[in-house]
Amino acid sequence: MKKPRTKAPGLPTRDDVLAFIGTHKGKAGVREIARAFSLKNADRTALKQMVRELADEGKVERRRKKLHHAGTLPSVVLTDITVRFQLLQVLVRVAPWA
Repeated sequence: MKKPRTKAPGLPTRDDVLAFIGTHKGKAGVREIARAFSLKNADRTALKQMVRELADEGKVERRRKKLHHAGTLPSVVLTDITVRFQLLQVLVRVAPWA
């Protein structure tokens, strides 16, 4: 006896994909999105096209094969301390990656 599906098959909306990228912990690539929405071969190619369109519009960024909301910083950032004002007040600058 097969279990009934809890999710309806088919391509998710753009808002669903953006919400998944924002809430997913760890790597959020096309593969993980396809697994979460239980997509098969034909839907995966449409999902890849959708992710490319979101990246072209500037809503999603790719950093090291991971998808992130545009304009957000990674969870760990290498910075340089430029000025110290008082005990806990500092001015920092994001260090460039080499």
